[in-house]
Amino acid sequence: MSQKKVDQYKEYKANKKKILKREKIKKKFVDYSVYLAILVIGTAVLTVAVGQIMYKYKAYKNSRPNYNVTEKVFDDMVGVLTTKAETQPATEEGSEGETGSEKESGSEKETEKETESVKESESEKESEKESESEKASEKESESEKASEKESESEKATE
Repeated sequence: MSQKKVDQYKEYKANKKKILKREKIKKKFVDYSVYLAILVIGTAVLTVAVGQIMYKYKAYKNSRPNYNVTEKVFDDMVGVLTTKAETQPATEEGSEGETGSEKESGSEKETEKETESVKESESEKESEKESESEKASEKESESEKASEKESESEKATE
């Protein structure tokens, strides 16, 4: 062996503990770095998956009706609560348009008319029911009269 190789070998022997310790630390650093990278990537994937699941569940939950709510679901389904004042543009002040109290009375008149129309439709339904019951009673009375006539004719023939 050459002198150069001998010097390297002696140096390696002298610093063997330090060199092996340094190599161990490098190997552990690489191993821990890989484990950390896998952990971070796995956590990110799980977070995205859980977020998607929660988003879909929340959308599903919001699409379902909530029966625990105590407020009205249909605030103004037919337009009963809307007034002409809301639907018409406001008139300038000082013009000959309706005043605020007149607008309110107009909306009150509308609601009264609507309630009257509802009452009229209800009364029409009731009168239809009564007429049907009268027709049914007339049919019964006619059938009773017919059966009485038959019984009288049978008695007469005997």
